[in-house]
Amino acid sequence: MPDISNLSTIGSLVCTGALSSNWNNTPAIGLQKHDPLLYSELCGRYSTYPIALNPHAELSPMQALHRQAMKGDLESMYKLAKHYQTGNEVEEDLYLAFRLILFAAKHNYKPAYTELGRCYAYAIGTQQDIIEAVHWFQKVDYSECIDVLEFMALCYHTGIGVPQDTTKAHDLWLDAVEKGHPDSFRYCQSVANAGYARGQFMLGHHYQHGIDIPADIQVALQLFHQAAEQGYAPAQCRLGMFYYDGLDDAVKKDYKQARHWLNKAAKQGDHIAQYHLGEIYYNGNGVHVNYKKAYQYYKQSADGWDIPAMQKLAHLYLEGIGTKKDEAEGYYLLAMLAIYNDEEALTLLRNAAMSGNHYAEYAMWVYYQANDDYESGHTWLDKSANKGNSDALCALALHYETENGPAQAKRYFHQAAKNGHPYAQMRHGLLLETFTDYKSPQNKEAYKWIKKATDQKHPQAIYCLGNFYKTGIWVDADAEKAFEIYNKAADLGNVDAFNRLGEAYAYGIGVEVDDAIAFRHFQYAAEQGHSKGQCNLGLSYLNGRGCLQDTHLGFAWITQAASSGDPTGFQMLQNSGLDVTVLIEGYKTSNQVQRLVADNRFGNNFDRIFNETTRSIVPIPPSETSNGK
Repeated sequence: MPDISNLSTIGSLVCTGALSSNWNNTPAIGLQKHDPLLYSELCGRYSTYPIALNPHAELSPMQALHRQAMKGDLESMYKLAKHYQTGNEVEEDLYLAFRLILFAAKHNYKPAYTELGRCYAYAIGTQQDIIEAVHWFQKVDYSECIDVLEFMALCYHTGIGVPQDTTKAHDLWLDAVEKGHPDSFRYCQSVANAGYARGQFMLGHHYQHGIDIPADIQVALQLFHQAAEQGYAPAQCRLGMFYYDGLDDAVKKDYKQARHWLNKAAKQGDHIAQYHLGEIYYNGNGVHVNYKKAYQYYKQSADGWDIPAMQKLAHLYLEGIGTKKDEAEGYYLLAMLAIYNDEEALTLLRNAAMSGNHYAEYAMWVYYQANDDYESGHTWLDKSANKGNSDALCALALHYETENGPAQAKRYFHQAAKNGHPYAQMRHGLLLETFTDYKSPQNKEAYKWIKKATDQKHPQAIYCLGNFYKTGIWVDADAEKAFEIYNKAADLGNVDAFNRLGEAYAYGIGVEVDDAIAFRHFQYAAEQGHSKGQCNLGLSYLNGRGCLQDTHLGFAWITQAASSGDPTGFQMLQNSGLDVTVLIEGYKTSNQVQRLVADNRFGNNFDRIFNETTRSIVPIPPSETSNGK
């Protein structure tokens, strides 16, 4: 492969005009029609096999691969290209391999993107073209590809193909080191010499453990200090652990210094540092024992799935140390640890369940569910539910709901609701509702249960209450009250509420119209996977409301919603006149909205803007468009 590390090589490519690219992606229609020259080439290769003269004879794997590639099967074309690249079972032909990869990539076969980038980067079967290589590499997640990380680092370092960004370059080089680059020490040294904290930390790690260089703790300590002083949390945490544990004669134990550095790292969310601070306060290392502080630090660390912290936190919950005793949380944590193959946690959990503890029985169900042992799990779930465990009752209700047992589901939700379970209270209320008479005693009872859940600040219940005020179900319609309640639900993280708030701002429902704020709410909901939010965000882009008009991005978001089964998104695509099947299949293949947008894959149809058509798809009743009650 050409050495692109020589900047003069890249410079000469710029001067000679080799760095250029300009073609459009189009949906695959068939190899013979779309690239007759490539089709003819494959026909020639295929005709060298005697099997070509007898279509009824059994095909060898290579013959079958050629035939499928000739039919325009993109996966077969890509696999065949790899054979021609390596000369495996065929005569090596890098140019033919490149053309096959190019065809597959241009027709949105994602596995071909990285390989096509390599062809352009290293002149494999084609002329070296750095800009084109960057173009294809940027379409994929290359975080696991050491050679691509190195290539992109050089591009960012030199500003060839991308805006110059030395920080980005340093990060990519260090990412390559973390993935096992054979020249890791040199890269770390280069980045560390540039004063980059992460590089200093990683070089210190090399000196600490003797990676590619004799171990030298004093040099490692100096590098960790340099990185820590720049605010790099992993270095601060490593220093704190050095002072916490001590390192023979190199570093003496110093709990004050340990606490100083661990605090700095913990404030930045470093879970290892949070765990060690918990240890300091739990054991009284250099401080008075403080179980409450220990609990707080263990919990912060456990929220980041730090296993030792989860073990300690489970112990604190079960014993009521530093916090209120909470067996439900304690045994649930043991179940999570057991799922991560912690045998000691599983033994503790099983023993508690065998002794009849209903919290442990429920946690055993969680464990068996995660291991796909539904029969064993259901046995424990029944035991826990029979003892009145609210979580178990809810789980059984959901089970019967999906298994066509509405009567049992309703009964179990009611039992859990009476125990004060907020989700069960909401679900029980919704099951009681009737739309024949909003003011009926039954609906008043339903409202009562949902209100109980909202009083416990259950986000979905609060959202439901907002819907009642918006539509006038069970209560007098009040758009402003609905808007206020949706805000409360959104503050608690309810994604449905974000979408409703977007609609409120977009159409003036209980608040003044503000397209920019509406757009931000739709954007948040869409990015969380909310299909209606994706549709609304798509409409915002199509109509240029609260954002610059972008039909490509608008249809991309609507396609994402449709691909998840949203009927509104599907109908919007149908009304647009686009090929819905092609769009949705293309989205599933790409797995990224950005991929759909970047490809320009929908051709000239994207130049059509269907403002009136798309607006009519989600009609807003006149009663909901006013600001008042």
